[in-house]
Amino acid sequence: MSAALDLLRRRRARRADHTVALDDEVAATPDGPDSVVEASELTAQVARAIDGIPASRRPVVRMYLAGYPREEIAALMGWSEPKTRNLLYRGLADLRERLTELGIAWETET
Repeated sequence: MSAALDLLRRRRARRADHTVALDDEVAATPDGPDSVVEASELTAQVARAIDGIPASRRPVVRMYLAGYPREEIAALMGWSEPKTRNLLYRGLADLRERLTELGIAWETET
């Protein structure tokens, strides 16, 4: 329980440091409001894909995608670093597979 509270407190602190007004965010996007909507839809699809991976791997993947390093995740969850690494790598592989099934792929420069 205390690890979860610490996580929430850290997230709030990070968000407070990086708060941007919505109008500024829309104005800063090169394509305007359309790209904001597309990004929002992509975020929702990724969230659904994360919900589809095994429950044991979900929190590690969410924390990693939120910017937490493996060592901090291990400390917050009370796990060893190897266990955290294993769950993270397997969870990210599951996420990649689910996103590919949804037709979401990474763009690469050729």
